[in-house]
Amino acid sequence: MPAPPPPADPARDALLNLIDTRLAHIAEAARQATPKESAPHARP
Repeated sequence: MPAPPPPADPARDALLNLIDTRLAHIAEAARQATPKESAPHARP
């Protein structure tokens, strides 16, 4: 007999969504903190 599908886990989904959101915010902050086009050492 086939195995039943895994039960829905809203708590797990919420946790994964939270982690994904936090990672996106951290990545955006890192991009803003390291502007490649206006680096002081890149000036002639």
